Amino acid sequence: VPLPWVWRRPTLRLGLLMACALALGTGRAESARLHIGPHHVSYYNGRAVTLTGYVNAEPDVRDRGNNYVLQAQRIQVGGRVLLVAGQVEVHTAPGQLFDTGDVLQLTGLLAIPTSSPSIPYRQILANRGIYSEMSFPRGYATGHVSLGLVGLAVTIRQHIETTLGNALPEPEGTFLIAILIGARSAQLGTLAPVLVATGLIHLIAISGLKIAIVAGTVNTFLRRITSRVPTLLLSCCALGSYWLVSGATVAGLRASIMWFLVFIAAYLGRPTFALVSLGAAASGMLAIEPSLLWDTGFEFTTLGTAAIVVLAPISDRLTRRLPSAVAASLATTTAAQIGVLPLQVVSFHLISPVSLLANTMVLPVIPLTMVVGFITVLYPHGPALAVSFALVRLIILVAHWVSHLPFSSVALTQLPVSVTVSYYAGLLLIAVLAARLALAERRPIHGEWVLGLAVAGVSLGTALSVPSAHGNQLRFVSPGAALLTDRGSSILIDGGKSPSALLNGLGAQIVFPQRRIDAVISTDPRAANVSALTQVVQHYDVGAVLDTGVEYPSQTYGRWRAELDSKGIRPIALRPGVTVTAGRVTIQALSPDAVYSDPRDTIGMLLIKDGRLRILYMGGASQKEQLELPFRLPVSANLVVSPVPVNPTLRTALGNPTVIHPSAGRVIALP
Repeated sequence: VPLPWVWRRPTLRLGLLMACALALGTGRAESARLHIGPHHVSYYNGRAVTLTGYVNAEPDVRDRGNNYVLQAQRIQVGGRVLLVAGQVEVHTAPGQLFDTGDVLQLTGLLAIPTSSPSIPYRQILANRGIYSEMSFPRGYATGHVSLGLVGLAVTIRQHIETTLGNALPEPEGTFLIAILIGARSAQLGTLAPVLVATGLIHLIAISGLKIAIVAGTVNTFLRRITSRVPTLLLSCCALGSYWLVSGATVAGLRASIMWFLVFIAAYLGRPTFALVSLGAAASGMLAIEPSLLWDTGFEFTTLGTAAIVVLAPISDRLTRRLPSAVAASLATTTAAQIGVLPLQVVSFHLISPVSLLANTMVLPVIPLTMVVGFITVLYPHGPALAVSFALVRLIILVAHWVSHLPFSSVALTQLPVSVTVSYYAGLLLIAVLAARLALAERRPIHGEWVLGLAVAGVSLGTALSVPSAHGNQLRFVSPGAALLTDRGSSILIDGGKSPSALLNGLGAQIVFPQRRIDAVISTDPRAANVSALTQVVQHYDVGAVLDTGVEYPSQTYGRWRAELDSKGIRPIALRPGVTVTAGRVTIQALSPDAVYSDPRDTIGMLLIKDGRLRILYMGGASQKEQLELPFRLPVSANLVVSPVPVNPTLRTALGNPTVIHPSAGRVIALP
């Protein structure tokens, strides 16, 4: 059949183009397939090696340890040193901290990543080009390399995280960081499941919505102050910079490419078609990295955006009588939810019937939240800080309220492939009919800023009018950490084992904008406890610190003392006779009387006195310390707070007081 004859027929022309695209895609996928050989680090999985490389991504710091991505350079195995390529996921203890760009030499077992029944961890890493992991290796930093623009972007990101983390309580600080530049769900602690159940988890990802807010705001501002060429160049630079700072995510790249096309079309005076731009962006990304086709983030952003575009006529027609700001958020959310519904079931095994309500309430204030949030980064004081807190607090309250509605989330099993295919075939048919009928024109969106400012004003007034949670009490704000408050004074005793839980607990008790703790008492020098207290000193203004003064039993303890030194805080040694007061309450140190080689024998014990009430706070005191206490000091108590069993001899010497366990949320009222 002559090619010109085929080309003149639109149907045959389309089929020919699709066949060519399929052939090219198949060839590209085969050429991009990973071939692991002796010069790839994953070739040595299952063997003990010494690996040299540099950290090429922002560290993922968590409560129980840290995760790093190491770009391998050299490997020593069997007495030989070889040059290798590839990346390794490295897991270290909390005290083993490195920075982006650090050159590391690590010795340990190189292993194949393993998946759990609930998390396909191996597949997640494979989608990022990582096929090896190393857990708790021995190693150290040997130098530092410059990562160019990526390193600069990580530095800016860390500055944003530090500024907002120090200016706002938790979880508001971490959530605002996630809204502005994205975050991992694990960093949100107990808030993450609430966001998943209400369909708001997309707020912590860099989605097309956030790229649109940044791109649209910057481009609109530049068009009013400069000419076409500077507007194009500066808009593209701002968009690329935001994509790098926000973590260089797949969804962000897709949205950035589409906005690049919009900027270029505006410069040339040409119109753009969203579906064509989406196809060009997705095709270009797959041509460079074919494995993205199985990446969950790529699937969500592509299908969600496609659904928003193709279902726009229907959604606009159904919401045309609503206020434009509310109609826009409702239409966008509905279309996106319809587009990703099967994928959501496959990925999370649940659907959220209340997600439309939650997103309709939240999305109109996201643009204002982002703008005020970036202003807060530049000037973390004054009205911008208060408005940022109020808006983020409002979103969290909405999420918690919606999550308590009946049937907020429904668990579902895996969908059959036939159901998924049929679903998208029907969706495509509806989209074609909607396009042919042209049911409505998309209306310009007005009123978001007015609505956002109104909501900000109401939420700000509500947030700042909340009475202080400080009462005369000893409250356990997290497992193993207690906050004593009396007449406006506050003393934190220990940090527990979870820094995120401690910061969330303090955020609920020390009401914004107050950011001061009068004293911090550390009765336990072990790593888990002082790791949480290090976070407190970084996030709050601390007046005084009482510490057991152990001679650096761990790297984490060394970081704790170094942090105190950087803040200009000289810790007071926790020894018998040392006292500290909060209002009418007096806290007297009973132990340790010396520093022992075993940190478990250097646990402090405290006597909290308020009138006739006497509380013995034992922390994790060992049996040795408990037995010695009655012989050193004559002590009596009404209550004993202890996470460990109380020695019968000590309990008898104290007069058989009531013993309570310091579980989170327990409150001891003071007279």
